[in-house]
Amino acid sequence: MKFMSVVVFTVLAMPGIGYTQSQAIELPKLIEAFMVNPGSNPEWEMGAGKSMPEIKWISSGIESHGSASYRRGTTRVLLNGKEMQHLRQRLEPVPWKIVMVSDSPAKLGPEQVSIAPSCDTVQCEFDFKKAMSVEGFSLKKICEASPVSQRIIAYEVRKSTAHVYAVVADNLGSGGASTELRLFFSAPSPASNLCARMEMELNSRKEEGFITEVLRITLSEINSKLPMMIDSETRIDSAVVLNKNFQYNITLINYPSSSVSASELNNAFGQTIINNVCAEKRTLMLRKNGVTVSYAYFGNDGKKITTISVLPSQCGDI
Repeated sequence: MKFMSVVVFTVLAMPGIGYTQSQAIELPKLIEAFMVNPGSNPEWEMGAGKSMPEIKWISSGIESHGSASYRRGTTRVLLNGKEMQHLRQRLEPVPWKIVMVSDSPAKLGPEQVSIAPSCDTVQCEFDFKKAMSVEGFSLKKICEASPVSQRIIAYEVRKSTAHVYAVVADNLGSGGASTELRLFFSAPSPASNLCARMEMELNSRKEEGFITEVLRITLSEINSKLPMMIDSETRIDSAVVLNKNFQYNITLINYPSSSVSASELNNAFGQTIINNVCAEKRTLMLRKNGVTVSYAYFGNDGKKITTISVLPSQCGDI
């Protein structure tokens, strides 16, 4: 479940989803597109038919991220007949991001849908209950939670026989108020665990966002001092972050890749690198948050020889 929350966070953070020229859609109609009838299974095609021209799907088919599958799109949303607006050269409608996602293989269908406005110059909160107060829809409150700087309320939303579980998360932090809506096609048992599930996912997202920021700052500080010779034969060229792997790129300036084997480097430097990384206080926070530290060695011809990695579990201080 943590992995899926990270996927939602990653996709919601993707740039390039800006103002769309599509027609605006009332929030209840948007949610209705993702409601299922008893005996029916959710499908990736939901919201992609001719009856929903208001949604602009950015994904071509189904995308993947690790073991997760997802589709992403954007739309404009009316809240009781009004749109949020933010300031560009002029006031423009706020686009809303839509992410359908599943931790399971794509053939098993989506598990949830995240719907959230993408605003920066205005408060991004909305009153879900008020927006859903239209004829034909009913809300049944399932649970409520109030973790620090947040408010989470889960509802079962029904229209005739179709239904979906909606979890509304209000972020009340100092960075500005915002509201995110998550639709679940099924609920845990008991359904009241939906609030705890959402709280867990939001906390996981906070942790990932914090780790990402720490990595960004660390990367910037280190790269400002590179490239740097550490001896007469070894140059540290750059540092990069690949997912939760912090990697130094190192060139052996006097040797082509064909003249040095991976086993030679591992035998010569492997244990020393492990000892140094585990003793380095600056990497302690990274290790505690599951970040691997790696050293990628290249010959002077630019070809990689090997990568020596230090997993957090290899250090005894976490």
